Amino acid sequence: MRKMGIRKGWIFLLALLMAVAGSGCGSEGMTSSAEVEKSSLVSAEPGSAVGESQPVVTALLYGSQLPAEENGVLTKIREVTGIDFQPLVVEGGAYTEKYNTMAAAGILPDIFSNNTMKAARELVENGVVMQLDSLLEEYGQEIIANRGDQFADCAAMIDGKLYGIPTMNFSRGNALMVRKDWLDHLGMEIPTTLEEFYEVAKAFTYNDPNQNGKDDTVAIAAAMSFSTTLSFLYGIYGVPYQQQCVVDGRVVPYYMHPKYLEAVQFIRKLYEEGLIEPDLLTIPNMSCLEKLWNGVYGFYYGDPTGTTNNWYPGRYTEDPLPVMTYTWIEGPDGSAGSPLAVDLTFLSINAKAKHPDAAMKLLNFLCSEEGNRLAFAGVQGVHWDWDEDGKVVYLDKYADSSEQRNDGVYCYWPMLRYEGFSDQLKTEITQYGYEIANEHNCPYAYLSEIPKAEDYVSFNADEMFSALLMTSGDMKSEYEAYIKDYLNNGGTEWIEEATDMYNAQ
Repeated sequence: MRKMGIRKGWIFLLALLMAVAGSGCGSEGMTSSAEVEKSSLVSAEPGSAVGESQPVVTALLYGSQLPAEENGVLTKIREVTGIDFQPLVVEGGAYTEKYNTMAAAGILPDIFSNNTMKAARELVENGVVMQLDSLLEEYGQEIIANRGDQFADCAAMIDGKLYGIPTMNFSRGNALMVRKDWLDHLGMEIPTTLEEFYEVAKAFTYNDPNQNGKDDTVAIAAAMSFSTTLSFLYGIYGVPYQQQCVVDGRVVPYYMHPKYLEAVQFIRKLYEEGLIEPDLLTIPNMSCLEKLWNGVYGFYYGDPTGTTNNWYPGRYTEDPLPVMTYTWIEGPDGSAGSPLAVDLTFLSINAKAKHPDAAMKLLNFLCSEEGNRLAFAGVQGVHWDWDEDGKVVYLDKYADSSEQRNDGVYCYWPMLRYEGFSDQLKTEITQYGYEIANEHNCPYAYLSEIPKAEDYVSFNADEMFSALLMTSGDMKSEYEAYIKDYLNNGGTEWIEEATDMYNAQ
């Protein structure tokens, strides 16, 4: 009951903070009222009511699915480490809002993440985070052994001292899933060129690829709200969707790439011919995924782990289950894929943490082979076990990814072990997807920080895309008008600043 109460305290506190933030009060007032709440939340020794002495360690973590407040994985982590781990898992899109609210109130948890050099410097200058070198040396041997060679390039390495631990400064990227069973039904080969892709897209939409005698398929999954799904269509033309690129020596946003309009024209062609999700401008993320799981789409561009691993077979409703593989679509200039982004995310420990040694011990455990296996797969004998071939098999109801997440599987990994247990959980098809993602990706101009001009640029790229997709006028002239508007409303300053930053890196 004690642990449940602490978790509910987190939720109550966040609700309180949101209410205060929405009232327009300054951060000074927020801090004053919130510190009282903080005192009751994390300062009291845990277990006092039942004679326990475990140190409390709080953390704010990303999550794609929220676990039950009390679950098997969390219980096991506490049991093995002797640390009362109190994580608050929020969905990825809500993380920044939660973090900013708590930071403004001065009640950041013991462990939290950031992902820019600017943020790291500000945290250090304001005394929010502690230097980690000595803690790592004493309690972080697994972390040092597994990712010590990444410390020098970490965004939180400042003046030769480490204030954050890199979590994932690599990216495996996304890949284009194609229904192999549909190709077989139609007697078609896996497409790799633009022409082949277009012909397969027509057949997937109009030639009854699922052989049920119904007009119930659409070739390409796409959703504006799920930007990943669209990125490969731009990548075919070398346009790094939602990133920046170098054009004539200047760093410009992707929609000023010389082939941007050509990419939009191709998407419009797919749209007009019914080969792409017809509601791509308005369909919610989850609705797009539900269509995928219900056998509507023949192509889906996204993270291979979800598509052919975590969602398979539990999310898919077809009988027999879909047969998938991965491919790339090479454009006129040999371009393919989407930007393979650099991830600068790092984990810091709050300078006010009551038990910084316990926080480091916890992170070190999660980076160990045992902790990594527990975080990714759950408890052996409960969630999974080895089969006779030495492969992981999920047990009973935990074959369903939703049941896994609900009981804490894949929910508590603030530390990722490089070449860890997660790789053993991937199918051969999933691994092949990552190979394709790494071999076929669209280059872009990496910026370590966001230009300050971003704060006052008045431009909506999605609005422009929607207008161009639906226009009955001259697309080129409308596009040029949008770009002129962008340049006149902060875009020129953004380009100048971004170019200077890029050249100075």
